[in-house]
Amino acid sequence: MFKDVIDIKNNIKNMKYIIYMLVAKRNGKPWTVAETIRLERECELLELSVEEIAELHSRTIRAIMFKLDAENLSTFCKLYRSFRQNTLTHF
Repeated sequence: MFKDVIDIKNNIKNMKYIIYMLVAKRNGKPWTVAETIRLERECELLELSVEEIAELHSRTIRAIMFKLDAENLSTFCKLYRSFRQNTLTHF
């Protein structure tokens, strides 16, 4: 029975990943100036989470974290710790 629960959790994680990658349509595409300005606004003024910003930009969470780091809006390590902490509390 315990093995079944683990299998179900793994299947859910795999399905979430597949859906996530389908949503990240801009994955691998260069950032535009307008998109970068929008990112800054969403991060600093609207204080959206990395997950929310990723969904709005059709990019991966990791891409958002790297771009925020590159634009000196936050550090990747700080964002990663925050993301991992939020993710772990949801499961």
